[in-house]
Amino acid sequence: MFTRFNGNVVPFADDATSTNRTVFGGTTQSDLIDDNLNTNFKKGWEIVGLNDNPTREDFNAMGYTLGALTAYLYEMGISEWNASQNYRTNSRVTGSDGKIYKSLTGTTGIPNVGNNPTTDAVNWVAEGSTDYSALINKTTPVNADLIAIADSTSSFSLKKLSFSNLKATLISSFDTLYLALTGNQTVDGVKTFSSSPIVPTPTSNTQVANKAYVDTISPTWTANDSRVKTALNASGSAPIYACRAWVNFNGIGTVAIRASGNVSSITDNGVGDYTVNFTTAMPDANYTTTHAGGARTIDWGIYMGTTSYGSLATSHRFYNMKPSDVTSDTSYCSLAFFR
Repeated sequence: MFTRFNGNVVPFADDATSTNRTVFGGTTQSDLIDDNLNTNFKKGWEIVGLNDNPTREDFNAMGYTLGALTAYLYEMGISEWNASQNYRTNSRVTGSDGKIYKSLTGTTGIPNVGNNPTTDAVNWVAEGSTDYSALINKTTPVNADLIAIADSTSSFSLKKLSFSNLKATLISSFDTLYLALTGNQTVDGVKTFSSSPIVPTPTSNTQVANKAYVDTISPTWTANDSRVKTALNASGSAPIYACRAWVNFNGIGTVAIRASGNVSSITDNGVGDYTVNFTTAMPDANYTTTHAGGARTIDWGIYMGTTSYGSLATSHRFYNMKPSDVTSDTSYCSLAFFR
């Protein structure tokens, strides 16, 4: 086995002086390999006549050219790609990006020529790269699996990433864009659900309640509940009861309701005689009625009283009386019903 020369490999006759070494078949000296590997070099000793002797300069030129090619390989290790060079399958070259490429095509008859390995992925492949399309699929990766990644913060040097770390990074990133599956998260804006979300039974006042909880937990509110009193601005311990219907109407001429609640109409039964018809019937006829009726006129200047005499669950009949106990139509008539 040959050992490497322990020093800098240089071409034969590299130190030749003056014109003791010329380009092959020429008269000028040059250290450029392109000048030395010329047409005469390719012809060889054919350039020497049959009865002539090769010159010392040509011998030096031949030795220098061959030595320069060898020295270049010692320097580069693997030669740089050249557009004019013929390459065959498995030939190796150094690309302009400094990477080593292997030729995937090329024969003696049809060489791989003119195809730049840094841009041609059909005829060349970078050494150390993997044809991922030829690998066996793994559809269920586990946390310990490793993934190759080019680190952009380190000149895209090749590093490894565990599937566990990849998942954690993706989850952290997606949690800023989508609702997280676990943990606390603040959600802004209005979110519309296509179907009702399922939530657990609430345990604190700030939690959403599900239908089952709402249906089974009946609030024990009463008329005397402090929350009701607060809402109605009512103080004291006396209970509160609701007005079930009310009306304010003009009873002179054609009866006209000014405003009302749970009253559908007023029936004019005659002078000072009216029936209030409820929109929704009372539970029974045992309700209490408050009446107020009167008319401001030059003659009277007083409000007339009202008296009930026909209570039904669906209606209430009453009449207005003057102080002289005479029925009379009135322009202002108000009633409220409690039960």
